[in-house]
Amino acid sequence: RAVVAAGRLGRLVPFARAAFSAYFVDDENISNWEALARVAQRSGIDPEEIRALIAEPEIKNALKEATEEAVERGAFGAPTFFWRDQMFFGNDRLTLLEGFITSP
Repeated sequence: RAVVAAGRLGRLVPFARAAFSAYFVDDENISNWEALARVAQRSGIDPEEIRALIAEPEIKNALKEATEEAVERGAFGAPTFFWRDQMFFGNDRLTLLEGFITSP
């Protein structure tokens, strides 16, 4: 829900990068509020603003819809990314995803 909220605040990419770094590099439990608040701060979001947004039904519904779409497209875990019709699963696949995005 925090990623959806960050997108609504125009901070999706900085938030996602900070969350991935916290989880995959710093081994933080980003489901913990204190860790999530640090992620928000690192990405230029007021932690209390994101805390309020993640409680809103609209944000919850948007996440539910995105999750349903991901499952319909074949996602089976996180992190899963799609570039057009190509699915990339796992943090170690980000380099491959970048190659697909930047290739002509």
